[in-house]
Amino acid sequence: MLIKDGIDVMMFAEHLKSKGLADTSVMAYRAVVNCFQKLDVKHDDITSYNQFLIDKCLKKGKRNYNYYYALKHFIQFKFINDKVQRDFMIKNLMKPKEKTPKTIRKILTEKERYTVIINMEEKKHTIISLIQSVTGSRIADILRMKEGSIETEIDNGKEILRLSTSGKGDKMQVKYIYDKVMINYILDFIYSRELKDYIPEFYFLEYSTQKNRKQSMDEFYLIRANYERYRRDLKTSLQSSGFNMATFSTHDFRRSFSKDVYEKYNDIMILKNVLGHRDLATTQRYLAQSGLNNKDIFKDIYA
Repeated sequence: MLIKDGIDVMMFAEHLKSKGLADTSVMAYRAVVNCFQKLDVKHDDITSYNQFLIDKCLKKGKRNYNYYYALKHFIQFKFINDKVQRDFMIKNLMKPKEKTPKTIRKILTEKERYTVIINMEEKKHTIISLIQSVTGSRIADILRMKEGSIETEIDNGKEILRLSTSGKGDKMQVKYIYDKVMINYILDFIYSRELKDYIPEFYFLEYSTQKNRKQSMDEFYLIRANYERYRRDLKTSLQSSGFNMATFSTHDFRRSFSKDVYEKYNDIMILKNVLGHRDLATTQRYLAQSGLNNKDIFKDIYA
């Protein structure tokens, strides 16, 4: 039996998560499919999909990778029990345009990173960017950290901060912060924030509007709203710090962290594991194979 038209986007989102896609991709693909479903078109006709891509991308001169892959995943889900139709639709789905050269990303030095972080307007955003800068976590993973995922523990008589994040495919990762000043700053925010402004159980997810306080908002929407608010603050901070948002994005604190790790250890296996990637193209095997553990890395990286 085929999935009917008007498919629940929540079901589609769960399907994407089960495939191991990052939250940012799930949110983007879900938004595209939600827009597509509002059209009065036949969902079993490939011309409807291709016309949607033309209207949304080619006519507006946009790159259509998100749109293309969103519809591709949607077809795989909608025709999950009809391999013939599924293969036909995917084969005839209009391919993305040839990629244009990407902008060379700006890798900030440690001093430059802290300049940008300090200039953030909201303390919450300062905390988020600080955590990303010294642990390499994804922004979405930090935003959905829940109560109990940030805890202190003792390592060789020294208090450290233990952070548990849920990454792609809900894979759990543990990160550590050893700097005492950073630890106190993060804990001060957590204990002093106005709880009425935050979604229950979450450290960093706030209601985006007064209206949202009165209704149940799904997690994907809240992460997206909070992410956009963070991105705007980062853009303002970059400008006031003399940097260009076109060459530095919300993901570049993670890239800068990656550069620090690789330069210190010169070991691709350590880098892939500490970033939480899944295979050799995007990850490596477990850190134990390198002879080190997470505590060693986070203790040494900024020593």
